[in-house]
Amino acid sequence: MNAVDATEHYETSASDPAPSLLTIVLDTNPHAWALLEDSLPLSTAIANILVFVNAHLACNYANEVALVASHSQKATWLYPCEEQEQEQEQEQEQEQEQEQEQEQEQEQEQEQEQEQEQEQEQDQDLQRPR
Repeated sequence: MNAVDATEHYETSASDPAPSLLTIVLDTNPHAWALLEDSLPLSTAIANILVFVNAHLACNYANEVALVASHSQKATWLYPCEEQEQEQEQEQEQEQEQEQEQEQEQEQEQEQEQEQEQEQEQDQDLQRPR
């Protein structure tokens, strides 16, 4: 199919678990956390959430995580944030550009080597007695 429609098809086995997205909405209302401070400080809750997130990611290489902070006035994406996505896209573009540059350099080197070989052959032909 790849040659026909230029798409990539991936084989998945029945034994691989399906990837899943874990979305966590963290209530960051300061009044609520003030009431819970004695029994569960915010820092402890976040540490426990990180353990849970890491366990989720470790279960399957394709699993993903999204984390949203819900405050009394607004909600904010903590992960993934737009800046991180933009940075990742820029890094991927830079890597692609570097790969293209390397390929071009390799092609130029090969062309130079071929030219040198041709010149050497011509020189050898000229030096041979007739």
